[in-house]
Amino acid sequence: MFKSVGEGMEYEASGFGSDEDMSSADNVSFQSPSDTSGLQENTESPPPVRKMFWHSLQIEKVQELVPEEIRWFYKEDSKARWVAFIGYDSLRIECRFRALEYARQRSNSVEEEDIDANIHVRGGLYEVDITNSKIHPVYWKGKSLPILRGTWFVDGTGQPLEYEYSLQLEQDHLTKFRGMSIPDSQTDGKKAGKTEALHTVKFTEFHVDWYDVNEVYMYSEAASSRMFRYVTNKLSIHKPGTGTRLYRGYYEQATMDDKPPDVTQLVFVVHGIGQKYNQNKIISCCNDLRNGTHKLIPKYFPDLTSSRQRIEFLPVEWRTDLQLDGDLVESITPEKLRHLRVLLNSTAMDILYYTSPLYRGEIIDGLSSELNRLYQIFVEKNPYFEVNNGQVSICVHSLGSVILYDILTGWDPIELYDQYVFNVLKKRSETDPQKTQNVFESMTTSDRSKRLHDFYINSIIHKETSPLMFKVGNLFSLGSPLGVFLSLRGIRPKPNGLMDHLLPKSLCKRFYNIYHPSDPIAYRIEPLVLKHYSTIAPLKIHKLKEAKKVPYSEMKAKAFAAFGKAASQVKKMGKADSVDGQANQNGDKKPITAQTEGSQSTIANASQQEATSSVGDNGGFKGALKGLFSKLGGRGGSKEEKLAAELTDYQSVASDEDVTDDITSDDGDVVEQTDLEFRLDYVLPSSDGMTSSYVNAIFSHTSYWASPEIALFLLSQIFPDYGPTK
Repeated sequence: MFKSVGEGMEYEASGFGSDEDMSSADNVSFQSPSDTSGLQENTESPPPVRKMFWHSLQIEKVQELVPEEIRWFYKEDSKARWVAFIGYDSLRIECRFRALEYARQRSNSVEEEDIDANIHVRGGLYEVDITNSKIHPVYWKGKSLPILRGTWFVDGTGQPLEYEYSLQLEQDHLTKFRGMSIPDSQTDGKKAGKTEALHTVKFTEFHVDWYDVNEVYMYSEAASSRMFRYVTNKLSIHKPGTGTRLYRGYYEQATMDDKPPDVTQLVFVVHGIGQKYNQNKIISCCNDLRNGTHKLIPKYFPDLTSSRQRIEFLPVEWRTDLQLDGDLVESITPEKLRHLRVLLNSTAMDILYYTSPLYRGEIIDGLSSELNRLYQIFVEKNPYFEVNNGQVSICVHSLGSVILYDILTGWDPIELYDQYVFNVLKKRSETDPQKTQNVFESMTTSDRSKRLHDFYINSIIHKETSPLMFKVGNLFSLGSPLGVFLSLRGIRPKPNGLMDHLLPKSLCKRFYNIYHPSDPIAYRIEPLVLKHYSTIAPLKIHKLKEAKKVPYSEMKAKAFAAFGKAASQVKKMGKADSVDGQANQNGDKKPITAQTEGSQSTIANASQQEATSSVGDNGGFKGALKGLFSKLGGRGGSKEEKLAAELTDYQSVASDEDVTDDITSDDGDVVEQTDLEFRLDYVLPSSDGMTSSYVNAIFSHTSYWASPEIALFLLSQIFPDYGPTK
C-alpha cells in the first residue's frame, strides 16, 4: 500500500485500474456532478468563470492532486485538440499510472501479469499503453494515438499543458504553497499585474508567475520564436505579451459513475471492393457511422441512454491480408495509362477474383474468419453481451453483401453441382442401376438447369446454420449488386410473399436493401420475391429534417408514377366496359369503347418517380376484371398492357383490408399473394438537382457512411421501441 495522493487516499500497487479489478474502485468513487452518457468524451470548453470542486472533495489546503482532479486526454491527429477521456477511463488510467510510478520509485517489481493487465478505454475500442503514452486499437490494425496526463490547464480552452511543463509547475507549486489554505472563491485576476509575483518559473520561451495560491499566469518571453508560436497555437493563446491564466486540476471531477453502459447491439461494418487501393478506409467509414449515430441519439432517441442500452460498430477489413494471385496481375498490366489500370486492378478486379472458382474460396474464408475472430475478441472483453441476449447486425457495402450472402446461405457453385450430380446418380442407381451412366445424356440443357436450380433453392430453404459464430439479427445492405447476382443464378419470384428462397429467417431475421437512386452498382431485391413489385416504388428513407417520420411498417406501398397512371386508365376502361355491357343488355347497340388513347405510350415511358396516390386507393372493381383481362388478352395486348393489368389486379386485391394470407379463388386454387411480409428495398432521398448527374452517380456509391439518414435509419430499425421521436 502507498499514499501518493491526498489524506487517506490509499491504492494497491499491484495493477489497480485494470478492467478485471474495477470492483476495488469504490475507494475513489464520488457522485458525478452531471450524468455523462455513453462514449461522449468531454470536448466542450470549460465555462468562462472557473468553478473549482475542491470543497466537494473537502480539500481546503494545497496538497497533491487526487485522481479525480487529474484528467487524461487523447489526440486523433497531431494538429487536433486534445480530447478528454470520460471519468471512468481517466480514473483507471491514473490509478495504473500511479501504481507503475510507485513501483519504479521503490525499485520494487510488480508482477508481470499485473503490469500487463489490460485497460480498455473509449468503450473498449482501445487498449492503454501507459509506458509509451499511447492507446492502440483493439479490433483493427491502425495507428496508435498519443495520450497525455493533464494537471495544469489553459483558461477558456480546457486544453492541458504539455506533460513536461506541467510536471515542473506542479513541483514548484507544491514546494512553494504546500499546506497553504485555498481561498473560498476565485480572485478573478485581482492581483495579476498589480502586485509583485510571489514565485516565477522560467522556460525557454515563456515564464509563469504566481500572484496567489490559485492565481497563476503564463507570459511570453519571445513571441516571434518558433517554439512560442507552437505553444500558443496549441494552447489557443492569441495575445502575445499578455498573460494567460492557468488552472491547476481539471474543471470537472472524474467519477466512476461516468461510465458507458454495456453493449447490447453490435454492428459489424463490412467493406466491398476497393479496399486494396485505399487500405484501412473502412476504419474511417466505420468511425463516420459511429459518430453519426452518437450525434443523433440524444435528439432522436432520448430514452435510449436511460435504458442502459448501447450500440457499437466494429470495422471488418477482409481484403488486405488476402494473397489471391500475388502480384501476377500487376506484372501483366501495360504501362500505358498506368495509374488508371492500377486503380482498376485494385477495385473492379475484386469482382473478377470473386467470380473465379480459383480465388472465390479464399475470399469467402477471409471474410468469415475475420468476422468470427472479431466476434470472439468482443465476447471475451464483453462477457455480459451473450448473457444479456445481445444482438448482432451487419452493415455491408457493395460486393461485400454478395460475399456475406454466400457465407450465410452456403452458396458454392462447384460444391452445389457436385452435390446435385451425386443426388441424381444416387436416385437413379436406386431405381435403375443399369442406366446410371447415361442419366445426364437423356436430360436437355433446360431440364438440367431447372433441376439444378430447384436443388439450389431447396438447399437454401432447409439451411439452418452458417459458418459464423453468431446469429445475424439485421442485415443492412448498402449499394448492393446482390439482386443481379441472384437473378443470374436463376432466382425467380415465388407466390407466397416470403423470402425463404432467398434468405431464411433461420439465417437472418431481417434484411434491408438500401441504395442511393443514382448508385449505378445497386439493384433491387423485392421483384425477386414478388414479380409485380417491379411496379412498386421502394420505401423512401426519411430525411433528417423531416417533420413527421411515419414508421416504415405503416407506410403504404406506392406505384411508380407511369404505372399508376396506366393502372388508372385500365381501371377506367373496365368501368366503361361494364357500362357498355349493361347498355347492350338494355338494347343499346353502342359499340365498346376502344383502348384509351396514349395509355400504351404512358406505360412505355415509365420513369422511377413516385405516384402521388397510394396503391389500394382506387377501390374494388373485381366484377369488371374478368371481362377486362379477357378483352386485353383478345386484343393481343403488349407487354406493357399486361404489366398494367397485373398492377390493376394488385390494386383491386390490396384494397381489401382483410387480406392477410394467400388469396384463395372460388375453385380452391391458391392465388399469388400480393404483399411482402416485410419491405426489403429502401431508397435514400435524392440530392436536389443531381439525380441525373454522372458525377453524382460516381460518388453516390461511396456516400452511404457519412449520411445522417443512413445513421437514423439503422437506429430506427435496431431500436424500434425508442424512436425516432422527432
